[in-house]
Amino acid sequence: MAHFGHETIGEWSSTWLNKPGQLERLSGLPEFIKMLGVDRRYRIIFDYDPAYPKMLLQATASDPSQ
Repeated sequence: MAHFGHETIGEWSSTWLNKPGQLERLSGLPEFIKMLGVDRRYRIIFDYDPAYPKMLLQATASDPSQ
């Protein structure tokens, strides 16, 4: 988190090892959004540094009534 300049983290987060084939996991984002619910607003942040051993994916979803 600190490596990518974040002081706080989203409601949901996942770290991935930075190894070959991991960037392809982003192709699953549509299914991830369906899991969160299509009636909400989202903020999804993906941080990647080719020289760092981990990648960070975080998401924050709004209240559907807003």
